[in-house]
Amino acid sequence: MKILHLAFQNLNSLKGRFDIDFSEGPLSEAGIFAITGPTGSGKTTILDAITLALFGKAARYDDNKRNNPENMMSRGTGECFAEVSFECGKGVYSARWDLARARKKPDGRIQGTKRQLADASGDVLETKIRLVDEAVTELTGLDYHRFLRSVLLAQGRFKEFLDAGIKDRGELLERITGTEIYSELSILAHEAAREKEEAIKDARTAANLISLLSEEDLKGLDEEHGSLAELKQALEDKLKTLIGRLDCHAAWVKATTEKENLQIEQKAWHEQNTGFQPQREKLKRHQAAAPLAGDLKLWASKNNTLTTLKGQLAELKTAHTNARNDAATAFASAVAACTNQIQAIETRRGKGLAQKEALTLDITAMEAWQRAHSSDESIENALAKLRGNAETIRSMAQGLMEADKAAALTLQSMDRLQKERKTANTEEAQSKKELADKEGIAKNLAAELSALKPKAEWTRQKEAAEKMRGALEDLTRLMDAHLTVCAEQETLKAQRSEQEAEKKRLDAEAAKLCKSLETERRILSHKEVLHTQASVIASLEERRAQLVPGEACPLCGATAHPFADHDLPKPSDTEAALKTQKTTVADLEKKERHCEKSLTATLATLKGLDAQLTAQEKKASEISKNVSRISSEQAIDMAIGDRPKLDALISENRETLDAIGRQLSSIETLETKLTAAEKACIAARGRSEASAARLVQLNASLADTTARLEEQRAHQARLKEDTHQALTAFEQSLAPWNLTATSPEEASKALAALETRAAAWRSKGDALKTARHTLTTTEAGLATLADQITRIKTERNEWTEKSAPFSDIEVASPEVPDALLADPARRTLCEKALSALAALATRIATTERELADGETSRKAFHVELTANAIKRGFADITELTSALLDEDTLAGLQAESQRLETQKVRLETLTRQTEEALARLAEKKPPTDEEAAELTRLKQEKEKERDNLLKRMGEISAALAADKKARADQADQLKQIDALEAEARPWLVLKDLIGSSNGSKFSTFAQGLTLAQLVSLANRHLVTLNPRYEIQRIPGEDLELEIIDRYQADAVRPTKSLSGGESFLVSLALALGLSEMAGRKTRIESLFIDEGFGSLDSDTLDTALAALENLRLSSRTIGVISHVELLKNRLGTQIEVTRTADGHATLAIVDG
Repeated sequence: MKILHLAFQNLNSLKGRFDIDFSEGPLSEAGIFAITGPTGSGKTTILDAITLALFGKAARYDDNKRNNPENMMSRGTGECFAEVSFECGKGVYSARWDLARARKKPDGRIQGTKRQLADASGDVLETKIRLVDEAVTELTGLDYHRFLRSVLLAQGRFKEFLDAGIKDRGELLERITGTEIYSELSILAHEAAREKEEAIKDARTAANLISLLSEEDLKGLDEEHGSLAELKQALEDKLKTLIGRLDCHAAWVKATTEKENLQIEQKAWHEQNTGFQPQREKLKRHQAAAPLAGDLKLWASKNNTLTTLKGQLAELKTAHTNARNDAATAFASAVAACTNQIQAIETRRGKGLAQKEALTLDITAMEAWQRAHSSDESIENALAKLRGNAETIRSMAQGLMEADKAAALTLQSMDRLQKERKTANTEEAQSKKELADKEGIAKNLAAELSALKPKAEWTRQKEAAEKMRGALEDLTRLMDAHLTVCAEQETLKAQRSEQEAEKKRLDAEAAKLCKSLETERRILSHKEVLHTQASVIASLEERRAQLVPGEACPLCGATAHPFADHDLPKPSDTEAALKTQKTTVADLEKKERHCEKSLTATLATLKGLDAQLTAQEKKASEISKNVSRISSEQAIDMAIGDRPKLDALISENRETLDAIGRQLSSIETLETKLTAAEKACIAARGRSEASAARLVQLNASLADTTARLEEQRAHQARLKEDTHQALTAFEQSLAPWNLTATSPEEASKALAALETRAAAWRSKGDALKTARHTLTTTEAGLATLADQITRIKTERNEWTEKSAPFSDIEVASPEVPDALLADPARRTLCEKALSALAALATRIATTERELADGETSRKAFHVELTANAIKRGFADITELTSALLDEDTLAGLQAESQRLETQKVRLETLTRQTEEALARLAEKKPPTDEEAAELTRLKQEKEKERDNLLKRMGEISAALAADKKARADQADQLKQIDALEAEARPWLVLKDLIGSSNGSKFSTFAQGLTLAQLVSLANRHLVTLNPRYEIQRIPGEDLELEIIDRYQADAVRPTKSLSGGESFLVSLALALGLSEMAGRKTRIESLFIDEGFGSLDSDTLDTALAALENLRLSSRTIGVISHVELLKNRLGTQIEVTRTADGHATLAIVDG
């Protein structure tokens, strides 16, 4: 990936728009450049702009919570953007990031961020933020974090990495390379295995807690449910019979009540019908007058029409008078408007004459100036050629400067290449010797390892011992579970004894309540009979007084009328006694229900405890079986309670595993050393090959550099001669205007002077042309104004003559609106006034004729209507009118008449239907009120019995369903335990391999591999940067580093012994190695190194910059960001960031 161009606006201190081209111009030609400026001036903002355009994040904040795009916008601005053009394997693309405030004002609210990705032709590929991120990552092969680690290199971080301890280096390596996942995987394996083990334990506990009914209990419940169903059917049949009899009684009572209500309604109807008779008379008179209603409306219409015509005639006469006044005012306004318009035109004509005189003077002065500067007229035609000659001279001078600079750089490169070739010869001989030594060490280690007992046999012994350890752990858990089960069994037995005692107490209480309730119900039944008798006697007391001895009773027909001679009970007394007895019965029934509920709960608890005891016994049996099975599998003679023997076996197994572990550790140490020796051989062989290749490359580079220097010197001579000839020709072409140019700078100044003189000539010519055109226009305008004055005076005379017919009307001086200053408006006003006056005169004549005709017609119609009214029984028109009813009154009377008639038919029909219903019910012999009360009581008793049966059947069904569900849950739980154990096996294996609670077990191993790869890549760059040093991992240590000094007989040195410059080179090699790791298969052709140079002295800085110059030879563009002023003397090409007086900053590309 290569950055080609960067554009941004209003980011942090860099206010305004800035463009930086990395593909052409000074930055591309130099290859390596500096980004300089004081601290806080805005150097890092350039990197922020790159990452904002590509990924929508600022590089300086990394993943910090402050990475908010709003923080990047310059203060006092309303919008900002960043855009990057980049080249990758698939072509050239541009990515853009935009942010703005509302209405792009500094005080507006921040709007949503916009992103865009386009191809080289400008076609937009993506605009959604997530899709732009994905597309940039796919095109470049880099996401945001890999971009920060491969293109933007923070050198200080790698110096920290080089000097860190083992723990800190591991954490830094994870943070820099993004390999935190290995720690996370180690913790995940440990936590997942622990969670699986806990899940299995919880599942087993849940399975053990599920209680089931015994087979005997299930059979008893099924039989009880069947017998209860038969009882329920018998009760339903009895209830059906009782409900039929009660329905018959209710229908008889309802029919009797309806008959009485109908008799009351018939009496009310007769009263209403008599009261409506006067209203019927009004309806008859209305019906007699109704045929003449149309004539009456016509009579009223004729009267109304005459009244309306009289009013219209008066209004028209008033309007005619007002129209004459309006016409007089209109003609007066037209005359005044003409006068005002003439005065306004006279004023404009005076101003035009003054403007004509001023223009004449200006034209005379400009013609005199042109005559005095007549020689400048020819400059315009010669300027194009002069510009081309001046540009040619400037290009030649620039090319000569660049040729001098290129030749100096080539000479420096030649000297450096000669020194490097000498060093490369020495390195090649050293690398061959080193390779032979490393191969000897590896051979000795291989022989030592082959003499030991095979690692596979020790591994098999370890697996057998670990299997024994697992079996012993299972036995330990089973013995602990057995103790728990025994304790729970004792607890359940104690609880069962308590519930048995409670059941006996509740049985005795229920028997006692049942006996008391039976006695109280008999008493209640007797009191209900007494109350019924008292009510009947009281209802017949009035009729008893009417009985006459020897005469028949109107109710029963008996002639004897015996009666008690003692005091009879009163209904109020029997009702109070009955209410008290009902309360007593209700209290006893409530206590009985509570007792039954408690007894049912106690029985359910007993069944649950029995099921739990059975389950605990089954669990204890399973534990014994598992202990026997494991003991048999491992050939152990182990009783379920022999804990001391189990502890001795666990101790013996632990010692065996420790001994095997020590043997395997020794073998693995030798294997590790052998692997390190083999890697060292590979690295030494690579260095040897690299040294040979480097020597060939340096020889070829030296030959190319010598040839390039000769070509550059010949090119310098040609450029000097061409520049001299071009200056001579240019000076000759300046002679007509008395100007000279002996250097490129003087040529530029002369051209600027001619540009100024040509512009002045053009300006004067344009001004003269404009003045002449304005003068012509002004003269034509004056003639037009004179014609307008004549025309408007003629019009004023016309309006004065036409206003003569209205001379009798006195009109005040009118105010003239602006609209009347136009001729069409005045004419329209006057003609409209005359037209309105004529129209009113016509309408007055027409209205007078219509009024006379209407009066004649009205008189004839009056005579005819009066005659018709007398024929229908009315004295005159007034009496005829009063007989007619309004629509609402008529509708109300008709509706009331219809209602009375409809009600009469309805009452007759209902009376007949009620009598028929009573006859049908009498045939069925409905029960009396006393019999209905007894039937109701029986129905309630049967319903209560049925509800109790349904309740008990529901309880049995619920118990059976709960047991069925519990059995299904237990089966599911056992299946779940099997599934959990199968799922946990790979996690337990993975826990043994890589799992640890803090993640160190796997991360240390993975970091060691990552560090080995990083060291290998860094050494390849270090050979180019400074072949004296090589980085290696300390043998036997995963994360320790040391330095091999090739110039000191491969002496091994700690990293902290390096000087500042040496430490910089090693750190830079690590940074470049990491760039390759982060870039994966993407070729990185643009690098930005941020800071790291502040602590270097002059010599070390030269060494560092020479090393970076070597990197430039691999076609990379390198930007070094620093505030060190000394860099300005080392790197001529710079992006210079400077502060401005307003607190912001600006940047410029300096090619020194």
